[in-house]
Amino acid sequence: MVADPALKAALPFIILLAWAAVTCFRTPLRFMSVAIPASLHLAAVAVLSATVYRGGAIRFVSGAQWLPAGVTVRIDGLACVLAIVTALVMSACAAYSLGYFQLHRRRRSKNLARERFFWPLLAVIWCALMVLWVSGDLLTAYIALELLGLCAAAMMLLPDRTEAVSAGMRYLFFMLLGSLTYLLGAGMCYAVYGQIDFAGIAKAAQPSTLHWMAVSFMGAGLMLKAAVFPLHGWLPAAHAHAWSPVSAIHAALVVKGSFFVLVHIWVSMVPEAAAASQLVGFAGAAAIVWGGLMALRRQKIKEIVAYSTIAQLGYLLLVVPLTAGAEADAAAMAWQGAWLHFISHALAKAAMFLSVGNLMLAMGRADLEGLAGAEGCLPLSLLVFGLAAVTIIGLPVSGGFTAKWMLLHSALLSGQWHWVAVLSAGTLLGAAYIFRVFKYALAAGTDVDCHVPLPVGKEAAAFILAMAAVLLGVFAGWPLMFIGFGGGAPWP
Repeated sequence: MVADPALKAALPFIILLAWAAVTCFRTPLRFMSVAIPASLHLAAVAVLSATVYRGGAIRFVSGAQWLPAGVTVRIDGLACVLAIVTALVMSACAAYSLGYFQLHRRRRSKNLARERFFWPLLAVIWCALMVLWVSGDLLTAYIALELLGLCAAAMMLLPDRTEAVSAGMRYLFFMLLGSLTYLLGAGMCYAVYGQIDFAGIAKAAQPSTLHWMAVSFMGAGLMLKAAVFPLHGWLPAAHAHAWSPVSAIHAALVVKGSFFVLVHIWVSMVPEAAAASQLVGFAGAAAIVWGGLMALRRQKIKEIVAYSTIAQLGYLLLVVPLTAGAEADAAAMAWQGAWLHFISHALAKAAMFLSVGNLMLAMGRADLEGLAGAEGCLPLSLLVFGLAAVTIIGLPVSGGFTAKWMLLHSALLSGQWHWVAVLSAGTLLGAAYIFRVFKYALAAGTDVDCHVPLPVGKEAAAFILAMAAVLLGVFAGWPLMFIGFGGGAPWP
């Protein structure tokens, strides 16, 4: 009986690691070489999710003499939802990448000299994200974050361009700085409580100077890795110069891994600290406003989408003040709304970056003025951008609308009216920079070469993600049921 759930839990990771090993020796060139491992992984995740739904959360503790609490793995409803979304986004990005590299090879681009390293890195990032979603202690989370950050930095260094290498090295520096800061805080936490398990720390947590130092160091390191304002300086350049599928993976999932751990630590160590929670909320509010304003000022389209990511991450931070000390109904509403926003943004932002990659390839330029005539050249890619924008702005009936409505409702229930103003301002700014893109794209273009054959998968993959983000608002009850599995209360 013990081996069965353990095997089901391990199978998704085994499939990804096997695929990573295979791609080290053979670069995928056909759709089936990506579809088969992705389908097997998704099926394994579905089986694991069904097991959790029927029998409740699965928890494993691997004992070690030097760690009193051991290494803890917890697979609950939220972890299963995130695993499914990760599988969808990574599968779509992998399918898109086949066409992306194929098109560059036709153009004899020197930018793909390191293409063979992309695929094993993608598989390892996928696996690291899976480990992160099920991590139940500080050490497991640190290992997953470190593997995730190193592989993401390696992906950004793949393009053979000076700007890309410079942006990738800058990201690597800040990622390592964030890891060291997090590790210092985790060491302080272990020194105080003698354990690293989130549930154990939650029971033993007592306010003290060392306790707050540990929280501060870990929080600062994670906020740096997640590009939370004002620690976001590395992100726009990194996304602007990376390959389009790399930007999509990083914006949709990689930066959110640090947010996942940040919320885990906050819930475990300072759930009732109202004053500190408000400070985190104000950082999120500043990110929403600053990201929106900077997106309005950018001329390069990938930079606009990158600053949009900074703004959207600010919404996620609002879960901290909206759940700290709030009534049960308001806290549960904020908790589920934040994770629904997490999911809908992952789908929409990946679709947006992939569609932007198509538009840049077709139009041959990376700035807004170069989009003139795009509606006649690549109407489907422009439609995908618009569908993704519906979720980013938060228009009905998208997943972004439902998520923001839940956050808004939570703010009203808890009497925190100032967050209502922040949510409203963020929506208006989002609409402004998105409509600015369409203003240029729908302008009449001159001398536009529309004969740019794109592989079918390049547009289809982005379209599926954008439609999933929109339909998530209609069928939000399904993921919310899983996210709230066990009463809807936050960890541990």
